[in-house]
Amino acid sequence: KMSLQFWLNKGFIAKKKFIHFKNGYHGDTNGAMSICDPEEGMHSIFTNYLNKNFLVELPEDNKLEIELEKTLKKNSNQIAAIIIEPLIQCAGGMKFHKSHTLEKICKIARKYKIIVIFDEIATGFGRTGSMFAFQQTKATPDILCLGKALTGGIVSLAATVTNKNIFNAFLSKDKNKEFMHGPTYMANPLACSAANASLDIFENSNTIKKIKDIEVFFKKNLIFLKKYKFVVDIRILGAIAVVEIDKLNNKRIKWLRNEFIQNGVWVRPLRNVIYFMPPFVISKGNLTKVIIAIEKIFNKWNLCNE
Repeated sequence: KMSLQFWLNKGFIAKKKFIHFKNGYHGDTNGAMSICDPEEGMHSIFTNYLNKNFLVELPEDNKLEIELEKTLKKNSNQIAAIIIEPLIQCAGGMKFHKSHTLEKICKIARKYKIIVIFDEIATGFGRTGSMFAFQQTKATPDILCLGKALTGGIVSLAATVTNKNIFNAFLSKDKNKEFMHGPTYMANPLACSAANASLDIFENSNTIKKIKDIEVFFKKNLIFLKKYKFVVDIRILGAIAVVEIDKLNNKRIKWLRNEFIQNGVWVRPLRNVIYFMPPFVISKGNLTKVIIAIEKIFNKWNLCNE
């Protein structure tokens, strides 16, 4: 919404489309659904009701990079912004991409003067091992979307951060140039107090070190899962660990969820991945409990397939 009004304020009324990526997820309201992968999750039933944008592959090789640039070059007069979850596309399958992929996206977008939006609602506030995922790259956004861990997960609050170029486009004495937004609970005092407390904890309790310790633990203790034939890949970054499974159908997902619960571990297998995103205050004992549970469950699964 902010990127659309930015261009309206600048007099470019045709710039109202977005570039978004396969496996991307940005929310469940109408505008957000229109920039998610339409084939993923629950959004497919709304396809005929949503605005049409430009869905492309992440430019992870030269061919896809050329395709992205072609799309931008051909349609730059109607594209307002490009949006991406930096380093990890979470709800779309916990897909990881390299820092240079994000840097390529920004470089191409800037070439055609397209706004860059980073959605760090899931990846921000230390989850990937740095305060924000994009800080592990040379890429920078024009707009940064934040939420979730902003309040430590205690109460809902979101924030949209912009650079001065975006901000200044809304500074005017002219009518309707101010940002057209005003939800009832904007700057909710209770939520903002929780956010301030959470930010204080980040500053004062060496949280990033705790996240690095979780990353080291996962790398050391999940490697054994590669011995199972049904494990395709293991991906770890910060306090995120992903175990990708070959052909994980709905029946198996339900079985896995029940098995984890019976072992006292709350894990939510999603599509073809089992992922772990523990709280940063988790004890080593509880992390070990997770490892014991997954080994027990995978051994049981292995025996059933023999």
